[in-house]
Amino acid sequence: MTKNINMKMRLALLLALLSSGVAVGQTLPVGDKGKVAYTTTLQVPLSKKELAANAMQWVAKVAGNPGRCVQQHDTATGKMQLASAEKACSINGTSARVTFSAAIAYAEGQCSLTIYDIKSRTFGNCFPVSYTLDVSKNQALKEARAKLKAAKSAKEKKEYQQQLATLTREINDFNALFNRYLDRFKEIMAKKSNAPTPAAPQPVS
Repeated sequence: MTKNINMKMRLALLLALLSSGVAVGQTLPVGDKGKVAYTTTLQVPLSKKELAANAMQWVAKVAGNPGRCVQQHDTATGKMQLASAEKACSINGTSARVTFSAAIAYAEGQCSLTIYDIKSRTFGNCFPVSYTLDVSKNQALKEARAKLKAAKSAKEKKEYQQQLATLTREINDFNALFNRYLDRFKEIMAKKSNAPTPAAPQPVS
């Protein structure tokens, strides 16, 4: 009973946001290969060695066990490749496990991160549902908006509002999740070395 009430409250909130135009602006980001990708590039006043250490710290804090998900790390070229990094999260109000790949590049004073090949496995139903996140979500969102705009009857409008609310929340949840990872990357990569600061000399008594 409580679960049904919560679902109704979430749907009512989403419909309110949709009607106000607040929640419909986001789409999934598309990389240069035409696939979903979250990317950031930074200019930071750190050495290549410091950036390599920071990159490993980001992997440990965000992507999981480096020994499992770091597929390749070449400190000479400043390239790191991650595969099958996994995180538990909530997508569209449902428990999920999301896996992703990532490419990190760093050189003196600069670094970049691209997260891609995102897969989700949700557990809200009797059977888990697995799918790869792709740009078809953006197209489905566009079509749902068009159908809602063209709807004649109250029944049709309600149906397309629900479709649009579900798609919007799903996209916003993915964007919120991976934008947090980008923000964490920016924060960690900008940190100076964690080497201990030498103790100040003590006055002679």
